Amino acid sequence: MQGALSRCMPNVERLMRAAFQSDESLRETLKEVLGDLGLSARDFSKTSGIAQSTLYKILSGHREPNITTLRQIVRTVRQLE
Repeated sequence: MQGALSRCMPNVERLMRAAFQSDESLRETLKEVLGDLGLSARDFSKTSGIAQSTLYKILSGHREPNITTLRQIVRTVRQLE
């Protein structure tokens, strides 16, 4: 039920809440947000300026985003909405 409720929130708010919960939560929420926006990781990388390899590592759990990358993710999602 919590997942359904969080899907009603704006994407930026969902990402921020997920970032404070856990890296896994952020990763899953970012995947959902990209899907909601109709973007592939490659498209999001181009739009955000985040290196495609960095974004794939974050999405696959091989890297935790630093604060600069998280800010860029949030800024880009905000611009796209």
